[in-house]
Amino acid sequence: MTTKTGTREVRVSGLVDGGVPGQVAVFVADRQVAEWSGLGGPTAVAVRLVAGAELGDVVGALEELGVGVFSGADKVDGDLPGAVPDYIGAISIFGFVLGITGFAAVFVLTGTVSLAVRQRLRELALLRTAGATPRQLRRLLGTEIALVTVVATVPALPVGVVVAQVVAGRFRELGAVPAQFEVAVNVLVLLAAAVVGLVVTLVATSVAARRAVRISPTQALRETVTAGRGSRVPRVVAAVVLAAGAVAVLALVPLGGPLGMGMGFVSCALLLCAVAALGPVVVGAVTAVVSRAVGLGVVGRVAGAMTRVESRRVVGVAIPLTLMFAINATMLSNGDVLGVVTAEQEAARTAPATLRVAATNAPGLPLVTAERVAALPEVTGSALTVGTRVVVDQEGKPEDYPAQGLRLAGESALDLGVVEGELGISRDSVAVSGPLAEQRGWAVGDRPSFWLADGTRVTLVVVAVFSHWRGFGDLVLDAGLVAAHDPRGLVGAVYLRGEPDLSGFPVAVGSGGGGLEENQQAAWELMVAVSLGFTAIAVVNTFAIATGARRREFGELRLAGATSRQLHRLLDREALITVVVALVLGCAVSGVVVGAFSVAQDGQWRLFADPVRYFGMVAGVGLLGLVAGAVPARVVVRRRALPQLG
Repeated sequence: MTTKTGTREVRVSGLVDGGVPGQVAVFVADRQVAEWSGLGGPTAVAVRLVAGAELGDVVGALEELGVGVFSGADKVDGDLPGAVPDYIGAISIFGFVLGITGFAAVFVLTGTVSLAVRQRLRELALLRTAGATPRQLRRLLGTEIALVTVVATVPALPVGVVVAQVVAGRFRELGAVPAQFEVAVNVLVLLAAAVVGLVVTLVATSVAARRAVRISPTQALRETVTAGRGSRVPRVVAAVVLAAGAVAVLALVPLGGPLGMGMGFVSCALLLCAVAALGPVVVGAVTAVVSRAVGLGVVGRVAGAMTRVESRRVVGVAIPLTLMFAINATMLSNGDVLGVVTAEQEAARTAPATLRVAATNAPGLPLVTAERVAALPEVTGSALTVGTRVVVDQEGKPEDYPAQGLRLAGESALDLGVVEGELGISRDSVAVSGPLAEQRGWAVGDRPSFWLADGTRVTLVVVAVFSHWRGFGDLVLDAGLVAAHDPRGLVGAVYLRGEPDLSGFPVAVGSGGGGLEENQQAAWELMVAVSLGFTAIAVVNTFAIATGARRREFGELRLAGATSRQLHRLLDREALITVVVALVLGCAVSGVVVGAFSVAQDGQWRLFADPVRYFGMVAGVGLLGLVAGAVPARVVVRRRALPQLG
């Protein structure tokens, strides 16, 4: 058994049933607790009341002694830190997924409903001519979309529960959420989801139908033949405001800190909204260029002309595809950039070390064992690290940060990239990362307060600011201080200069580098997969709606002498133009956000960090768009499906 006080052999004398998933416990004799744990005394005392005693009176009496008192379900908070699962990471991950899917739902639904309403302009105009009022048309469209939403909710709720179970299980396997994390099926939550979905679709319908039901019947009939040209001033104003918000986020928010990934998503969403607001202008301009570049041959020229004339239809299909690519490419590329920067900082940080030593069959080394390794005669310099978590008081709100206990000896074996001060760590000093120092306004000589892993509050002097913090931690404290106040307190790695003989120690020798956060990256990739699946369904639906509404047009072309093969080639070329337009816009949006994010990390601009992954996503999204455009076309262009030929 390995604890921070050493490694020892023990005999199993019994087994205890009824454990909690994700938690393990070892029970020893009372006299051995201090020896094994290194703690000076009890961390909690369990209290049982005699018959007839009032719980409130006992709690009040104990609180007068200045101790924390926990009762009921809160008793678990009396355990050591780490015994209670930390759901902060899980909340962050699922909150991010909720933000992405929520944004995509509103964005895509509004565009899809707008496309569907526009395709019914002729019908709405005829109803207006027959005497229907705008209010009646709004009620008609609202009732239709409400019925569709209710019908869609019936299979969506059970499918959502199943998908949630699958995703949560995968997150547990990756270690992104605690092992105790379970999906709770709550009827109220399901009903709330259904209500929110209904409200979103009704609002989207109201926005999309606002102009369609108010314009005059003659104008509506005219716009079924020629594209309508409403005032562009509101669109331009909205786009300028949204783009200015995205620029402000990218320029003013420290993207190199812990908020970088989230703010990258916010800026990408703002830019996508700006592109959508200027959809007819931006998409029309890009389509004019792309259609001429792609429109080779007679069919290509006809397809290019049709996409230029019907730019609004291209907008309705291209914008969801742009959303699909930009959001997911931004998330993946930002994750790849972080991986590259972390690897570079890890390499620079461990470059001085000849060897990296870690425990073989344990989560870490006892401090005394690591000190014996560092004291070997062949070692000319050493640095040992003890991982921990430190809580910082942010205006009364505690914030948790990864930290390392550090002990240095001899020649430099670890380069933290100190940019200010000197790395002389003692029990009353601390070194902080550049982003944390900038965020808090700390400088060398300041004396901030911290809570250590066991809840002990300490005030430490800032002696250095360092830059190689990725994959390491934002705070560096004395290893002895960390080991004394962290229930785990094990040395994660020992970095050595020299060629010592380690045959007598239970350690593994590496080449000086630590592993990357592979599980975290895998969690990001799973989030992208969920988002891709959601937006892919939306893209396919949008293509199907846009194609299905052209049955009359296809019938007239067939009567004019066009063959099914010619129509298929025409639609395939139109789909190709639309997909290229969407990818151009998506690459532009993601390039701006990823580039700014990359510059914030290390000053280097990148469109992507992994070209294979990036161009694989370009090819995948492009292929999805082409298939989504081709399949409905094959169904609609059949002879029996066309109204004049059936």
